[in-house]
Amino acid sequence: MRVFIAIPVPAEAASALREAAAPVSAKLPLRLLPAVNLHLTLIFLGEQNKTQVEQLAQFMKKVSVSAALRKAIPPLIGLDRFAVYPRGSAPPRVLAAEAAAGREQLGLLHRILIEGIPASFSGKQSSGQLFRPHITLARWTRKAGFGIESSPVLVRHSVGISFKPRHLVLYRSQLSREGASYDPLFAVELIP
Repeated sequence: MRVFIAIPVPAEAASALREAAAPVSAKLPLRLLPAVNLHLTLIFLGEQNKTQVEQLAQFMKKVSVSAALRKAIPPLIGLDRFAVYPRGSAPPRVLAAEAAAGREQLGLLHRILIEGIPASFSGKQSSGQLFRPHITLARWTRKAGFGIESSPVLVRHSVGISFKPRHLVLYRSQLSREGASYDPLFAVELIP
C-alpha cells in the first residue's frame, strides 16, 4: 500500500482554504480537492507492506514523545500564498497553499522523520530533496501553460489562513479515476 505521514488540516481551516481557492479555480482549469483530503505531507514513503506499516506506527509512537519532535511542532501553521507545483521546467499539476508561519519548524519535523525512518523503507524520500511545506488544494484538469505561477489570478489572491497542528497521521493513499483518497491508518497527538 502507498503510504505517507502528514499533518491533517482541521475541518474549519480546510473549508476556509477551499473558499480561498474558489476564485482561483473559477478562472483556471482546476479541480478542487475535497476538504477531507487536505493535509500537509511531511514524508512520502511509497509502497509498503503490512509489516512495514506496523513498524511505521511504532516509530510514530516512539518519536511522538521525543523532546526533539516537541521542539519541531510549530504552534501555528500559517498559509500565506498560492503556489503551483512542480516548479521549473515541468508543467504545473497542482495548486497549493504554501506555509510561511511555522515553515522552519516543519522543516525540522520533516528532517526528524527522514532521519528516523530506516533507509530500507522503499520509496522513502532522501534527505537531500528540497522540502517545501504546502497543502495541495487543487489539480489541473488539463495541461497548464508555463509561467502560470506569475499569473495575475494567482498573484492577486492571498491565502491568509492558519491552524494549529494537532495530529501526525500515517495515511494510505488510494488512486482512482476520480482522484486520490486518503485513509488514516494510525495517528499520534502532537503535544508541544
